[in-house]
Amino acid sequence: MKKIFILAALALTLLGGCNGRSNNKAVELRIATPYGLGYSPVYVISELKLMEKYYPNVTLSVKRYGSSISLRNAALEANADILFSSVITPITLKDTGLNFKIAAGIGTAPYELMVGENSGIQSLDNFTSQNRIVLHGFASLPHLSIYVALNNYFDNYSIDMDNISSIIQTMADPVGYNSLLTGDVTALFTTIPYTEYAREKGFRSILSSRDVLGDISLVASVSEEYYSKYPAVYAAFYAALAEAVELINTRDAGALKAISNTENIPIGELLVLLEHEGLIF
Repeated sequence: MKKIFILAALALTLLGGCNGRSNNKAVELRIATPYGLGYSPVYVISELKLMEKYYPNVTLSVKRYGSSISLRNAALEANADILFSSVITPITLKDTGLNFKIAAGIGTAPYELMVGENSGIQSLDNFTSQNRIVLHGFASLPHLSIYVALNNYFDNYSIDMDNISSIIQTMADPVGYNSLLTGDVTALFTTIPYTEYAREKGFRSILSSRDVLGDISLVASVSEEYYSKYPAVYAAFYAALAEAVELINTRDAGALKAISNTENIPIGELLVLLEHEGLIF
């Protein structure tokens, strides 16, 4: 807990050093996040009202987006102040001229390409025009993983990125998972908890983002405009995020309940999922 106290003290110092009444000014903070256990800190911040702890006069809203495109659009349309995402998102936003700077790393959570045991699919090379691969968005971590896998091992694959892209569909992870179960799609490139749900149903992984990209960071990034305008709120957010991560890592009962309620996962099952090798906060 020592880290929390240090960061909290830092946040309070920053709050105290800001313009006189900035602590008392009513401010809105809008956070956008994808689905998946890797983004659990934002659930804890919201449910345990950690932002309000460090900045009492904040109005916090958290919205979950089903695709990387809709997440980026939220930023482009000025509907989000802070994004929880893979590190790829603030990079792609930079290319559009919109500046979201990384505030902190959250951790890592691998994405895996799940297929049925009887699908006949052993690798990317086995996909044909009759198959469908679902992921949560183009220019996303799973999409990049496919591209890098094909690029790095192109001599071993007869299929190329253009052909793969033609059979990719984008869906929110919960919708994609249901489509995998019903057989409407051949494969789902998703993350925890959906990878583990799929394994329990007899599906298996043929490619992990860790295989080709290593442990790509999940991050919280903040609009440069918001950061400049509300430094005290940013400082409060940073302290709240640090506390949320610490609470998850110490398996705090309140944090576990917050994640359980948001993801609709029983506490016992959640404790098992949090021990997944690739899930790090």
